[in-house]
Order: sequence, then structure tokens, then C-alpha cells
Amino acid sequence: MKKVFLLLTVLLLSHNLWAQEADSTENHFVTPDFRLIYRNCSDTSSNFYYPKLISRFAQVDTTLTLAELQAFYYGQAFQPNYAPYGLGIVQFDRIRAIMSKEEEPTRVDFDSIVYYADQVVADHPAEPMAYYYKFIGLNAIYQYYGGDTLERNKAQLQFQMLFYTIESTGNGISTSQPFYVVSTSHEYMMLNMYGFAPKGQALISDDDHSFDLIYLQENEYGVDSLYFNIDLLFNYLSQLFANSFDPTESVTSVELSVGTKFVLELNKTKRHKSTFRILAMDKVTDTLYSDDPKLFPDTIPENQVIGYFAPTRLSDNKSGKVFNCLIFKSNAKKDMLFMDTEIRYGSFSDYESTSNSGIPRGVLIIEMWPSTVKSLLISNIRTQEKKP
Repeated sequence: MKKVFLLLTVLLLSHNLWAQEADSTENHFVTPDFRLIYRNCSDTSSNFYYPKLISRFAQVDTTLTLAELQAFYYGQAFQPNYAPYGLGIVQFDRIRAIMSKEEEPTRVDFDSIVYYADQVVADHPAEPMAYYYKFIGLNAIYQYYGGDTLERNKAQLQFQMLFYTIESTGNGISTSQPFYVVSTSHEYMMLNMYGFAPKGQALISDDDHSFDLIYLQENEYGVDSLYFNIDLLFNYLSQLFANSFDPTESVTSVELSVGTKFVLELNKTKRHKSTFRILAMDKVTDTLYSDDPKLFPDTIPENQVIGYFAPTRLSDNKSGKVFNCLIFKSNAKKDMLFMDTEIRYGSFSDYESTSNSGIPRGVLIIEMWPSTVKSLLISNIRTQEKKP
């Protein structure tokens, strides 16, 4: 079966793009702004809001700009199910097992490749290798059995859009112009597409950034090695998380992933067009227990809300059940505070509204959901309840 797929990369990329870029004297690479991407992908009013980008990419919207494509690809690193070392690993192993078979392939083999690729897309819609394998399966079906090429062409274009997005960030020749990736598997994808073979690897640090340095076997371009920026894979995510917002900016909502501590300062708190500022946002890596006196300061500044959305036990009993909880206290100017909260179970599922009957000032509030709840959206923070 290996022969069936031997030359398929030629169909995906019709020429050696790396050589074209590397030989150019006027490279115009665009370094992804992770802080901006994180903020925009979490902003429900933004065109960069991540579910919007998912929908447009699924429709193969060719009007997507480079900024939007970078937000789509790198924005996956800020989603609850981001797994830099395990994006579709089970499904890809099954696909590679099918492709490595020596016997003549069957229609079931081709359909299985497409099926497993679609499983990855459902959980990780910005995973380029899912579209690569989907194209392989659909192209084989077309070559053997004929039929419509629409879905095959869509998968090809989706792979190309993501490949070019990575390529837009650099040429890999130095740490000043590396390729930026969200997974180490994408490093080898880039090498394969360019026709390079690795012979070694080193992890290096330069100017507070992390890089994979891939040493290459002898090649026609005389390139000894390529650099890949892997900041998103190395603790940089937690550092970035705490500094990815503008504390002077007024917002109407905030989207929280599980494992977040936040400090909000209320601005306009009337029923309509309420706004607030995000003063702090930090990553929480440990399971909390709700009656821990260290969770909150003795005094909360006036008009602030301090809280957590994190895995939590309701006591310090380590055998107790863990829930994903919203735990917070407020010190609003008025005695009661109201807010709209919405929960999301999967990374890309729709939000579901939850009830909120009002929050007394200075009182510890706990709302709990099962561990399958991964995201929380808080909006319309107000001191007056909505009119019926």
C-alpha cells in the first residue's frame, strides 16, 4: 500500500516553497503576536473569536487573512484541549498502520483514513496533519473509484492554508526567523514537505525563547539545520497567560479556561452595557479546596471581584470529589452583584447559560460543574438585576 501514497505530497505542494523563500532577498515574515491572539480569540465580539474562525475555516473561507489564519493556528494553544505532544496521536497511529500495509488497499482502508482524520478535525480543527491524511484518503478513493473531488480539494486547500500559515512566520534559518509551531509533530511535517531528512536534534534557548534545532542530512540546498520556535510548548504559555490582557482596557465579557485565577475591577455596572477591566489573570495548576483561607486576601479593594475557575474539592479531604468550580468574592459598591455565566463542555461546543440569583458583597460564592465543563464565559456584571 505504500506505493499508493508515495508521491501524494507533490499534489499537496506543487513546488518547493522553502527554496523559493530562502533564495528571496526580500522576505516578509510575520511573527505571531501570541498575546494579541490570546486576547482576540477569547473576545466574543471580535472577528478573531475562536469559534468564528473554526466555522470559517471549516467552510474553506478563502477571504481569511493571514492574521486570521495565524489566530486560528496559534489560537489552538489557548484552547482547553490543547495537547502539544498528543494532537490526534491515537488516530494518526491508526492511519499510519493502514498506510504501512504491504497488501493491496481496499475501499475500507481508504474510508478508515478519512474517518480517523475527521475524528481529529472534530477535536483539533487547526491540526494540519488531519487535513493531510484526509486528502490522502479522499484522493485514493477518487483515483481507484472515481467520484466527486469537492471534499478532496477542500482538504487539500485546508492543509495548504495551515502549512503556509506556519511558513509565513520565517524560513527556519536562524533564531531570528524561525518557524513557529504549536506541536513538535509539525516540525517533521515541514521537513517532509521540503524534502529534508533529520539526523539529530537539540533544544536550545536564546533571548528567553525556546527552540528545537533540527540537524539535517545532506541536501541539495546545503542547509545544515532549521530552527523551530516552541515557546508555546515550554512554560511560556503560563507566563504569557498572565500578561495577555491590557489592564486599562474595558471589556464586556471574559472567557476563562479551567485553571484560572482572575481579578476584575467593575466599571459600568448598570443593567445595560456593563463593562469591567481585567486586572490580573494567572494560571492555577493545583487542585483547590474551597475553604482554604489562603485563596483570598483579608480585604478586597472596593469594586473588585477576585475569583478562580479551577478543579476544586469542597474540603481539604484529598479523597473528596473534584468539581470544576467558580469560586469568588466581590466588594461591589452596592450590596448585591449579578452576572451572566455560561459554560461550555467541549472546546468547540456551544455555550449553555446557567442561573445566577445574585451575589452578596464579601460572601464566598461557589458554583460547581462536572469536570467535563472546560470553559466559562462571564458577562454583563451589574449591580441591578434585569427587568423581567
